[in-house]
Amino acid sequence: ALRRPLAAALAELEKRDRDVLLLVAWGQLGYEEVAAVLDVPVGTVKSHLHRARARLRTALEDQPAVAAWVRSWAEVPA
Repeated sequence: ALRRPLAAALAELEKRDRDVLLLVAWGQLGYEEVAAVLDVPVGTVKSHLHRARARLRTALEDQPAVAAWVRSWAEVPA
């Protein structure tokens, strides 16, 4: 039940925004690690992550269970 709306929302993200989000969420990488992997400044990583989260929130606002689940894994590890 969670897969279809989440997959659709992820597919709508810009590639770089999606890459950053997935590296943080599923790869469990921190800002500096993502910056190194993608060869971009840390500020760029933060911008992409902020934009991806905002777009996912908007896309999933009518799916509260999915939105809550996304919030739970979209935090940057300490």
